[in-house]
Amino acid sequence: MPSVSTRRALIVSAGSPHRPGVAGLAHADGDAWAISKVLSALIPPFRLTTCSGPDATTAVVAHRFRTLIKRLKSTDELIVWLAGTAVDAAGRVVLPCWDALPEATTETGINLVEWLAMLGKSKAKS
Repeated sequence: MPSVSTRRALIVSAGSPHRPGVAGLAHADGDAWAISKVLSALIPPFRLTTCSGPDATTAVVAHRFRTLIKRLKSTDELIVWLAGTAVDAAGRVVLPCWDALPEATTETGINLVEWLAMLGKSKAKS
């Protein structure tokens, strides 16, 4: 029997950090929820994870991403949608989340280079 492809998605709005000195995007949270609503027509709720506003802390987003990567199967298709202002710090592209510290953005944000490497090693077909 041929395998059936399943879709999974992680939608993250890191566009509304609440700390002065950390750049944000005024529309990021609304965009995240709009994208999530559109994808909900294609992806069951238990396979669609949306993090925005105070729920988009570095710890929460990183945990949900790692958990998602571990659950991927070879027949899975993964959609990752991120909104925010990434910071390039010496080849380390970082996405500051809700709880990012302006004096330590690189250390307190999501390292997107690491995420890309993890995605490349995942079992997902696309």
